[in-house]
Amino acid sequence: PNGALYVAEGGSGGPGPCIPSPVPANGPRCYGETGAITRILPDGSVKRVLTGLPSLVLGDGTVEGGVSDIAFFGAAGFVTIGWGGNPADRASVGGKSALFGTLLQMAPSGKYKMLADIAAHELEFNDGGGNPDSNPYNTLAQPGRRIVVDPGANALVEVLANGRTRTFAVPPRLPPVP
Repeated sequence: PNGALYVAEGGSGGPGPCIPSPVPANGPRCYGETGAITRILPDGSVKRVLTGLPSLVLGDGTVEGGVSDIAFFGAAGFVTIGWGGNPADRASVGGKSALFGTLLQMAPSGKYKMLADIAAHELEFNDGGGNPDSNPYNTLAQPGRRIVVDPGANALVEVLANGRTRTFAVPPRLPPVP
């Protein structure tokens, strides 16, 4: 909006608690509230408009949960917060962990509300089959709806303006790689 560039910052995690990564070889990932949205204006000025969002980071600095995308429709921003893993495990982290696996709606002021819980949708429907896994990653904002890409669930989830979710598509599974 207004020529500004918005940057989704996954964060740097924090002191914990630390929980196992869904990829066992990765080791633990530690929680912090370091995720943010930053606005860069055409004149080069920089301002963080939203801070204190949840973040999970591995020991090597790799982000494994947190802010992954911001999409706009008009002046409204839609912030995707990834998770990676079984949605039922979010509660074990504490803090703002209920925001993992969600889509937030952000006003230009930086105030936000949770619009939809994409991870809860996966827990309820598990459209892709297998173990429940949710990792919302990107969002396409359209009039009256948002389409969220959840590669963990192997699904696209439609979020209506009122926050109601439904499965938009489930891509076919690819054959195993030899």
